[in-house]
Amino acid sequence: MASPGGAPPAPPDALLRAELLVALGVGVAVVRSAVGLRPLAEAAPEDLVGPLRDIVAALLEPPPG
Repeated sequence: MASPGGAPPAPPDALLRAELLVALGVGVAVVRSAVGLRPLAEAAPEDLVGPLRDIVAALLEPPPG
């Protein structure tokens, strides 16, 4: 059964994956600003794009099977 708008149905763990993305964003922000853990706190935004893109892509990929 398709979702509204004709999109494919969301995987059963879609909410978990979405919450993990939120946790990732909050975690990176907290570690960079409040904790100051190096090297994350000193990394330029462009240094974070590649690794974060890989993590986000992995969480957004449909589950195998």
